[in-house]
Amino acid sequence: MARWPGSESIDVDIASVHFDFLTGNPRLKEAMKLLEIFKGRNDPRVIMSDLNSEYAADNQLITLLEDSLGLSAGQPHVEVVTLPKLQKRLDWVLDSRDIEIVTHEVLPDTLSDHRAIVAELRFLKI
Repeated sequence: MARWPGSESIDVDIASVHFDFLTGNPRLKEAMKLLEIFKGRNDPRVIMSDLNSEYAADNQLITLLEDSLGLSAGQPHVEVVTLPKLQKRLDWVLDSRDIEIVTHEVLPDTLSDHRAIVAELRFLKI
């Protein structure tokens, strides 16, 4: 949990996750663990993640997180590549519906096989 910058009373749950890269079944188990962690928590949240999953893959893993945690993947069908070797988008910023992604950029750095994402977020209710 962190305090939203510029606010004295808004707490935000922030999680950075890295789901299994080999198969879909472990990713689903990891997602279920994440759902359990957030169970009963009502703070706005941001999940920055290497989900190793495309939007419609793995039994709709990302839509499961969106629906169960009240999150949004922003514009999931816009052409964004975070894993250049396979020309796929496997890395995501998921945020509560009261948080808006103002800017979203994939960096060209080559420190990993995945590209880093930088996003500017705005809380809509301040």
